[in-house]
Amino acid sequence: PRELRVPVAIGYVRRVAEQPGVDYKRQVENEHLWAFANCLVSAALFLQKHTKDEIAHVVAENCDSVRKRLKKLPSALRDPKAPESLTRGIDVTSIKDAILFCAKDEAPLLQLADACAFVTRRFASEQKNGKHFFNRMMGHHEMEINFNSTAGEFLFVWRKTLLKQALPWFSPYGV
Repeated sequence: PRELRVPVAIGYVRRVAEQPGVDYKRQVENEHLWAFANCLVSAALFLQKHTKDEIAHVVAENCDSVRKRLKKLPSALRDPKAPESLTRGIDVTSIKDAILFCAKDEAPLLQLADACAFVTRRFASEQKNGKHFFNRMMGHHEMEINFNSTAGEFLFVWRKTLLKQALPWFSPYGV
């Protein structure tokens, strides 16, 4: 993404252990939705800060397990009654329409997103070579990046140099 100057929004939720009495599949879906919402809010903030009158359409992998619930997310975030704990007061109306769901082979940006997710996950979980690959992908950065909180997001934007931005909030985790 750095060489292509593609902005990267990273939303994450730290996985929690399976809890007694809670459907684990539903718990994982909720974590996925929360991380995706963090990405959408981060992308909307990027549009507000770095573009004039631009809009975005969201493309996501066609994943049956979360598709139905994920499809409702952009309109839920655009709703004026959306809880501020979800939108953090960011206007997400620049994200238009519903999510376009595709197979990976139909959208090259999904393949790039998967590569970014793979590298970021290795870095966040401190796996072997994770930091090395993350630095190769994002470039060396002065900003301290850690994934110690339960949820949050980072936004990387390349112009002539990298504009690094850790969004100043970290969302409380809630299922």
